[in-house]
Order: sequence, then structure tokens, then C-alpha cells
Amino acid sequence: MVRAPANTDNVAAATFLMNALTAYIAFEALSLAPGSTVAVTGAARALGQYVIELGKHYGFEVIADAKPSDDVLVRGRGADHVVARGDDVAQRIREVAPNGVDGLADCAAAHDVILPAVRDGGSNATPLVQRPR
Repeated sequence: MVRAPANTDNVAAATFLMNALTAYIAFEALSLAPGSTVAVTGAARALGQYVIELGKHYGFEVIADAKPSDDVLVRGRGADHVVARGDDVAQRIREVAPNGVDGLADCAAAHDVILPAVRDGGSNATPLVQRPR
């Protein structure tokens, strides 16, 4: 149980920890060993920030994607490396982790664009991401 932030209505407060729970479930699905390397897409969004923080709590090396204006935010959450997002994000992640990452939390639903960043035998969790229309 946590106290809801001031000026938050009941509907918003009821969903306050959903992103944290989703990040936890993603790591359960990834089933990574301590010391693993994990990539996070959508790292500046609420879910991505929880994935970064939880990944660091678990002792993982975290590589996150972000646009330049979100670099400070994402590093502030604990990302070890921040790479520019875009169509070649997997290549930029491979520059940091040449053999590929052990796990991927694809919070931006980048799918085929990001999957080449995962090493052979690695794992992927793509939480259901619903974008505003």
C-alpha cells in the first residue's frame, strides 16, 4: 500500500502501481540470471522507468533507448548505457553489447526493429503497450 500523490483522483490513483507490477511480471518472464544484460525500449515512459529501476535492483546491466531530450531522465533512473532510439537502435545496443543482450523488455513494442539486439538464446518480454489514439 502506498499513499496516492496529492491532487490525484481515485481513478488515476487506482492505477498508480500497475506499471511497477508490469515491470515485475516482465522480469519474471525474462527469467534472467544475476549479472545479466537487459535492454529496455520506451525507457523514458513510466513502464520503462520502472523496468530500469527494477533491473538495477536485480543487479542487471541496463541498456536503455531514449531520445536526446530524455537522456538525463533515463540515466537518472539508473540506466548504465543510453542509446538513441530509432530504426537502428538494435545496432546501437550491439555496439554496447556486441554479443547481444540476455533479455529485452520491449516497452515500446518495437518488435522486429529491436529483436536483433537479443543474443541467440536470449529472452524477450513485450508487455502489452496501449498507446493513446
